[in-house]
Amino acid sequence: MRNSVPRGQSSEAPRLNRFSHTQLLRDRSAQWCGRKLAALPLLSMVMFLVIGIVLCASAAAQTGKFGWAQSTVASSGLTQAVGVAVDGSGNVYIAEYGQVVKETPSGGSYAKSTVASTAAPFYLDYPQQIAVGSSGNVYIADVYTSSVLKGTPSGASYTASTVASDAVVADPQGVAVDSNGNVYIADTLNNRVVEETLSGRLAQRLFWPTTTLPTTPPRSPSPRQLPR
Repeated sequence: MRNSVPRGQSSEAPRLNRFSHTQLLRDRSAQWCGRKLAALPLLSMVMFLVIGIVLCASAAAQTGKFGWAQSTVASSGLTQAVGVAVDGSGNVYIAEYGQVVKETPSGGSYAKSTVASTAAPFYLDYPQQIAVGSSGNVYIADVYTSSVLKGTPSGASYTASTVASDAVVADPQGVAVDSNGNVYIADTLNNRVVEETLSGRLAQRLFWPTTTLPTTPPRSPSPRQLPR
């Protein structure tokens, strides 16, 4: 027996009702999305404003924290300055062509004195880098004499001693000293770093590589031999 449909009611009514309910949900979803999208420009403006405030505050803090005031330690009389070091008392040591000078703070400026030069007892040629120990000893890496020298304060001058000669290093272009007085040398043309430890005598320890030195290490020409 067939299901009968009440008089005055279409058999399509339930389908139409379901369709209307789905359409209503779609309309409400579209309205909700529209409101959210309309609010995006305002949210973006607020976000950019907050980010801008944070960045400006950070920049101001960094400027206040890392601001620098520039002053000149030495300018006149220098020739090809290539190395600089500072000791615990604020004295500045400068390696330049043919000499190492010391700039001592004095009444808002600096007083210049010579640590080592081409004359005796150091016989420098072209000191490349310098380091200063806690006791005031100055260590000088001289590229063109292939040596590292030590200057020990003695009154108003310095006495010279050899830390590493051209029989050990070739064109040393870096030197450092630790709190125990151990000296570290960038042995450039031998492609290694050497530690010289003062313990009754200078004992050598190689960091890299551990190959033996050539009997005659290569040498670079002195700037005195180069055309001007």
